[in-house]
Amino acid sequence: MTPPVYAAGIAPSLKPSPGEAPPSPTAGFAQALANREAPESGSPTLTPMRASDAAAAISNAYTSVVGMPPSKATLAVLVSQWSLETGGGRAMMDYNFGGIKGRSPGGQSVSYPTTEGAGDEARSVVDSFRAYGSAQEGAVDYVRLLHDRFPNALAQARAGNPAGFVHALKAGGYFTGSEKAYTDAISSTARRVIGSGFDAAGALAGASSSWLGSLGGASSDVATPDVDVAAFSYQLDLAALKIGSDPNDR
Repeated sequence: MTPPVYAAGIAPSLKPSPGEAPPSPTAGFAQALANREAPESGSPTLTPMRASDAAAAISNAYTSVVGMPPSKATLAVLVSQWSLETGGGRAMMDYNFGGIKGRSPGGQSVSYPTTEGAGDEARSVVDSFRAYGSAQEGAVDYVRLLHDRFPNALAQARAGNPAGFVHALKAGGYFTGSEKAYTDAISSTARRVIGSGFDAAGALAGASSSWLGSLGGASSDVATPDVDVAAFSYQLDLAALKIGSDPNDR
């Protein structure tokens, strides 16, 4: 969108002191932009889900966005990523299916710590993540993001190829962690889903918990009843999206 052009007469009329350069005609507009108050992010809300419920939401969203229902192999890949990003559903925040940063289409956002990078380059930062009012809203935005911004990854998911899916996500800047660890986690969960059903991707089945050490050093006791799921989610989320050009991320 082309920014508006303001005539000099609209700018504040400031008479310069002797020897002082006159103010820029657009100084008032620039100052107004600098002083514009950005909307604040809210506090995160834990929204745990069973893997079978997440699968149903993603399936419905995929059908809505793509125009056809996903195959079981496709859905296994997508549910496996959801499982990795949410601790098997136990640490899901505000119905965010993929650890997506920025603001949702409805303008909602929450802030919490996250881990970016891997190994010696891993670091903890506080960032804003998209928040949604329902599982279906979050699932639709997740699938639409893949469809619009990561089409190569979605094509690999459509082919039932977890390794190709992760490689395309990494190439597109979706996450900053180890590609090998991310691939191993999603591939393992997808195989379990194909063999035992979608609830095999849930936290109670141990999905993703055995991979936490290689995915940023987070706690591995996701299935423990007294686990601090909020803190677990903070460390788990490796999908540090690098989509600065997306208006929803501003």
